[in-house]
Amino acid sequence: MNESTSRSGSGDISGTIRRAFKRKRSEGAEAASHPTALDTETKPQASKREVVEPLIVGESVTTFGNEPWWTNKNWNRLPSSGGVNGLRVHNGVFGNLAVCGGSLRGRRHQLAGQPNDDSFDITTVSDASNNPAWLVVAVCDGVGSAAFSNAGAASTSAHATALVAHSLRSRPSIAPEEYADAFAEQCPQFLELLTTAVRGDIQRPQAGWTRQLEFTPPADVATEELQTTLTVCLLRATPDTSGRYVGVVITIGDSPALRLSTSLITRLEADNDTSNIWSTATSGALGAHTASVIPFDIDHESALMVATDGIANFLTHNGSPTPLGNYLLTNWLTPVDTITFVRDLNFDLASADDDRTAVMVWPRHE
Repeated sequence: MNESTSRSGSGDISGTIRRAFKRKRSEGAEAASHPTALDTETKPQASKREVVEPLIVGESVTTFGNEPWWTNKNWNRLPSSGGVNGLRVHNGVFGNLAVCGGSLRGRRHQLAGQPNDDSFDITTVSDASNNPAWLVVAVCDGVGSAAFSNAGAASTSAHATALVAHSLRSRPSIAPEEYADAFAEQCPQFLELLTTAVRGDIQRPQAGWTRQLEFTPPADVATEELQTTLTVCLLRATPDTSGRYVGVVITIGDSPALRLSTSLITRLEADNDTSNIWSTATSGALGAHTASVIPFDIDHESALMVATDGIANFLTHNGSPTPLGNYLLTNWLTPVDTITFVRDLNFDLASADDDRTAVMVWPRHE
C-alpha cells in the first residue's frame, strides 16, 4: 500500500473496457489444424501457446502489459525474501455462499523485486449440529513504508479470522447487531490479542542463521514495522426469512468492504474522507484501540467484495462506477471461474501499480 496522501489514479480512466484479442497463432499451430503428411526428416516446429490476455482498461494496452513477464527487460523480479505470494487464489462454497479470493503482486513490487504486501484469509463456522453458520473473511494491506509489512499482513489476516471465528463458535446463532455491539465494546481487547498473536509469530525462537537474514523480522522489531490495514467481514451462510444475508464488517484502514448490485458499488463501512475515492493515507490495525464496526446485508441480487485499495481506488469516481467498476458489475455480480477471476484481477491500467487483493462472496443461485 502506497502511503502517499494523494488520490490514486481513478480519474485517469478515460477509455472503455475491452478484452484483448487472442494473439495470432504461429504458423506451426495453424498448420496443425490442416493435417498434412508428416515430414520425418524435419523436426516439428514448436507451436506458439495461446496466452490468457489481461483485461484492458482504457484505449490500449500499457507498455508494461505489452511485455511478457519473462522478458529480458527484467520488469518482473523475484523477491530476495523468497516466498510464493506473487499470486494466491482460493475458492469454494459454504452454506448458500460461493467464495473466491485472490491476491496479486503489483507492478511496483514486481519492478523492485519486492514481495506482495497484501494478504487474505477465509474461514468458516458451523453450529453444534455441523450446519453452516458463518463465513469469516479478512483482507490486509501492509503499510508501504513498514519494513516487514508483508509478514504483518499475512499474520494479521490469519489471526483475525481465527479470533473472530472463535468468538462466533460459542454463539453461532447470535444476531449481527448483537455481535456488532459486543465487538465494539470489546474491540480494545480484541486488538490487543491480535497484536500479541502477530508479535508472537515474529518472536518465536529461530536458528541463528535465520536471525541474520535481512528479510526476517527480528524478535525486537517495532510493531510499526509490521503495520497493516485490516478488514474483517462475517456473513451468515444462509439467508434470513426475508431472503437477505446479514453480517458485520470490522475495518481499520482503507481496505473497503463493498456491496455490488445491478448498477451500484456501495461502501459498507464509514468513508473517512467522504470523497468516494479511497485515500491511501490510512490507519494500522496493530497496536490500535478502535475499529469501525457496522452491520450490513446483501441479497441474492448483489455480492460482497472485500478488497485492498489496489483495486478499490479504481472502481468509482465522483460517485459513479468507472469502466472497471462497470465491468465488474456486469461480470462479477455472479460467480466466475478461477481463471477468469485471476485474469480480471490482472487488469491492465497504467496508474494501477499497487498489489491487488479481492475476496468475492456471492449468494449461490440454484
